[in-house]
Amino acid sequence: MRWSSEPQNWGDSERRQEQMAKDWCQRNGRLLADKRFTDRGVSGWHGHNRSDGALGELLKIVKSGDTILVENTDRWSRESPLDSLGAMRGTVNRGVEIVFLKTGNVVNRSNFNDAGVLIPTFFGSFLANAENKKRSYRIRQAMDARREQIKSGKAVQGRLPAWLEWDRKLNKPVVIEEICSVS
Repeated sequence: MRWSSEPQNWGDSERRQEQMAKDWCQRNGRLLADKRFTDRGVSGWHGHNRSDGALGELLKIVKSGDTILVENTDRWSRESPLDSLGAMRGTVNRGVEIVFLKTGNVVNRSNFNDAGVLIPTFFGSFLANAENKKRSYRIRQAMDARREQIKSGKAVQGRLPAWLEWDRKLNKPVVIEEICSVS
């Protein structure tokens, strides 16, 4: 299981991904291992989940005949499609099967190059990487705009300490008197 950011820890990612794995095992007469490999707040964009995360830990111990259940291609990796597919190919060439639960795609050594497996897996990897690039670009643009606003002397709205609030009419932070008054 994987999700990219700390705020997602409070969401439904873990329950949803674990339920999908349990459902797959039930439908396929398989037992889900007791140990879970979960990358909480670990990005897959640069492969940190595989190099430093729980996925990397799993890949070190998985052996021929094992099956790795992954919600979707973007949970495996958000790296460039060739890097993502290269890592996947290395894994399945060891005799490990990867099942993408959302699409039902089963990837293994014997079918890796089949068009029905390779093309959806490639495009899933491509879309995951493109989404990260787009998000990164937008965040960078927003931060550049904030920096320009600061340079021009304008107040920038953002996260404030508990004793301040943003006054929309004045377009600046103001002290919350109730909190700061001493009795």
